[in-house]
Amino acid sequence: MSNDLGLSAAPGSAVVIGAGGGIGAALMARLRALDDGSDVMGLSRNTVPALDYSDETSVQAAAQWVAQRCEASGQPVRLLIVATGFLHGDSGL
Repeated sequence: MSNDLGLSAAPGSAVVIGAGGGIGAALMARLRALDDGSDVMGLSRNTVPALDYSDETSVQAAAQWVAQRCEASGQPVRLLIVATGFLHGDSGL
């Protein structure tokens, strides 16, 4: 059985990377609105823990945080969404 997002009703955690942006925040809200018992986690540059792709320690900390949440809830990650945008500096890229 699936919901209107096409996701199965199987229990599991959802992780949204880029949760601080418009698309990521909307996806987080929609997943939480499903209220199916899933643990919905969001990561971005402004979350705790912060996720900064240019900092290996940050990436490791975020991965550990997700693993700890999954272990605590007993729900493996069943959905991973990468909703990051492209950051550019003064170079105009």
